Amino acid sequence: LPQNTPPLTRNHILNLVRSHIATVRWPAAPNDLLDGKTPKEASKDEKLRVPLEAAILLMETTDGERETNEDFVVLRKSLGLAEPESPEVDDLRRVPLLKSLRLDATTLDNDQLRSAFVLAMQKAIRVLIMRFGRELLTREMGEKGFKRDELLGVLAKHASDPDEALSFVQEAQRVAVKRGDSPAAWKVNELGMRLMRGEA
Repeated sequence: LPQNTPPLTRNHILNLVRSHIATVRWPAAPNDLLDGKTPKEASKDEKLRVPLEAAILLMETTDGERETNEDFVVLRKSLGLAEPESPEVDDLRRVPLLKSLRLDATTLDNDQLRSAFVLAMQKAIRVLIMRFGRELLTREMGEKGFKRDELLGVLAKHASDPDEALSFVQEAQRVAVKRGDSPAAWKVNELGMRLMRGEA
């Protein structure tokens, strides 16, 4: 990429490249974990199904830059693999990392969702920060919730789509004004984003 490519644009392009690698190149490349076969070939060999699923999980858990796991949903579907089921939740602190990636945010109650978001932040897992954060925006949690503008700020920081990140910051400004607070910090944030996009 040219050196003057805005950082947000660069990140967006890199995400497209990651998606292409995961869904197009990786399935067609020979893999030592699969006895030298490609994932497409391994998907037709019953003995290699478990190693294949393990290889996909390994990719899914080690790529911390992704905002969603949609590429892996597409990948599993293309290989004829079932999507892992969402685990039952009693104590989120005891849910292993691999299983936490399968959590369906819409099935969590408010306390569980709040705890899940905090844990995702502590572990810096972008896909979970975005998943739980987006769901938090749909909930009315009163005093137990997060300040909406601060939540929007977190989502803006972790969003891979430059336009969506900007929209989160602009919404944070409106929320602050509605609450009677100054939107100055969010306007500065927006200015920084626009500078990174090469717009200001």
